Amino acid sequence: TVTVYRPPADQGTDLPVIYATDGNMFAPYARRLDACIEAGTCPPVTVVAAHAAPADHRGNLRALEYLPGFDDRRFDAHQRFFVDELSAWAETELGVPAERDRRVVFGCSDGGGHALATGMLHPERFGHVFGFSTGMPPDGNTRWDPTTHPTVHLCSGTLEDGFHQATQMWGFYLERLGAPHHITARVSGHDLIQWCEELPDAISRAFA
Repeated sequence: TVTVYRPPADQGTDLPVIYATDGNMFAPYARRLDACIEAGTCPPVTVVAAHAAPADHRGNLRALEYLPGFDDRRFDAHQRFFVDELSAWAETELGVPAERDRRVVFGCSDGGGHALATGMLHPERFGHVFGFSTGMPPDGNTRWDPTTHPTVHLCSGTLEDGFHQATQMWGFYLERLGAPHHITARVSGHDLIQWCEELPDAISRAFA
């Protein structure tokens, strides 16, 4: 299942596209984007947000799909769906752009780890990564080329414990490489409020 966000009327159709995780939880982001776009503080965008697998009696299937290193078969299958099939559908059915510099991969928490992993594995497909509150710091398998990989927009809350530390480690790593990035720290826990507030800011930095 996919949630599609279109901005308020009369914003045009040739808009940048954000490919997001956790589409089943996108409603609060949509309300925030509507308000910011109507106020003129955020450029209009289209969002294509794939719904997450459940965390139930079978385990946290969402994390297994989103994060490398836990279940390679499931992760690779989800990458094929998210990177290839979802974008092909959106370009055909919604008319979203295929140009790298007008495409974003976005996620929060495990979705933030997914966004960073996807940007690393497919730098030719995405011009920007919005990776908020990831719990996965860079490690020995991280390969980031500052000349070819996407611009990274990081955000985390100072009250998030490990998620804040992992996100900060990404900031330090990208800074050391000289890779284009922006990092925001908010006085916040691991919650939707900070992510909803940061998303329009990241869009403005990417596309204003």
